[in-house]
Amino acid sequence: MKQRVTILLLLFTIIKLSGQGEQIELSLDEAVKKAIIASPDVRKLALADQKNDYELKSFRSAFLPQVSGQLQLNFNPVLPTQRIPDFLGGDLTKTIPVQFGTFQSHQATVSVNQVIYSKALQTGSDVLKKTFELNSINQQMKNEELTNSIAKLYFQTQGLQFQIKNVQANIDNLQKLVEVSKARQEVGLGLGIDTDRIQINLNNLKSQIEILKSQEQSLMDIINILTGQKKGTKLTLTTTDLEEYDGASAYLDADRVKNRTLDLLDKQKEVLSAQINSNLAQNGPTLAAFAQMGGQIQGNKLDIFIKKDNYAFFGGFGLQLNVPIYNGKKYQNKVKSIELEMMQIDEDKNLLKQGLEQQYVNAFQTLYSNKQQKNSQDENVALAQRTYAITQDRYNQGVAPLTDLMDAQKSLIEAQNMALLTDLQIKLAQIDLLNIEGNIQEIIR
Repeated sequence: MKQRVTILLLLFTIIKLSGQGEQIELSLDEAVKKAIIASPDVRKLALADQKNDYELKSFRSAFLPQVSGQLQLNFNPVLPTQRIPDFLGGDLTKTIPVQFGTFQSHQATVSVNQVIYSKALQTGSDVLKKTFELNSINQQMKNEELTNSIAKLYFQTQGLQFQIKNVQANIDNLQKLVEVSKARQEVGLGLGIDTDRIQINLNNLKSQIEILKSQEQSLMDIINILTGQKKGTKLTLTTTDLEEYDGASAYLDADRVKNRTLDLLDKQKEVLSAQINSNLAQNGPTLAAFAQMGGQIQGNKLDIFIKKDNYAFFGGFGLQLNVPIYNGKKYQNKVKSIELEMMQIDEDKNLLKQGLEQQYVNAFQTLYSNKQQKNSQDENVALAQRTYAITQDRYNQGVAPLTDLMDAQKSLIEAQNMALLTDLQIKLAQIDLLNIEGNIQEIIR
């Protein structure tokens, strides 16, 4: 019986531990790197790089010699008949039927073609290379988007963890107060209503900490999903600070707005400019060289492959020049269309810059105002802690009423929450400013 109980306890312990999930330490740097590795979008863009490499090689093959072979077997059971003047009979006013050809006529040829000059092909290659460069910028943008998202989630989760720790400390204090209040009640120095009021506050804080823990786990699970970790993994976030932002003297400096999306729009303009050159090049000449060598066998009998008289060889080479003369201004009109598209991109850039500058102003003001408040709020927390400790001692001695203690505890919680919120707002504003300036990956050390 004892053995069964021991086994059941062991099984219960194992089940309980497995249900708690794994717990790991995670720095911001590690979180970002894991998210980039686990991202399907990043892996897809990496595959696009390989795909683009093969596409460029395929396009460049047009500049290499093009060799082709052809074998043609012809069997003519019924030969074509043509009527010609009767030269043999001497009467040219009459015609006689004559069949041309042989029952078998087989031919094999090998051809070589080499482009010598084609501006259209060259500019087409340039367009392709510019297009592929867009993929590189897309990769950088995706890495920066992940860094921005992970950094914000990281510090938001950490803020909840700090808040949970503070609430738990207040719960521990209230639990001690419940014991003190009960002891005072037993000796006739306190009232039962005081214990009840403390218990109500204690229950409220316990409910609050459960809500905070649920929010914390939700954010943790999002981080786990983005970093490729198991759902339910408990994270100990070890990075607590960001490097001091150095943009305080650059308020409203438009040159600091260098978001990667602007680079993408500039690269799109480069692609369109290359397309213009490519379209204009379609009206240019193309020069190519060619060479051909082959052989032919003709005869009416099955032994034509044996007799040398049935064989004939031929070959030749030359140059081919292709000059477009008129195509209804097809490419000129296409160029006009592309030029208008480039003008649209310029307007997109102006619109994006306006939005980024507004975001920059908001983020800077948030950073500046919260930094101004931080010192005073840290002082408020220290003052609230001192006030609470003194009031608690006075309450334990029976000098201060419970209402003073509850007010002191409420002030302490509010001061702690405001300080935590201010610290979080500073970090989020720093992240926004780095992202707008295109320097978000600087937070990875």
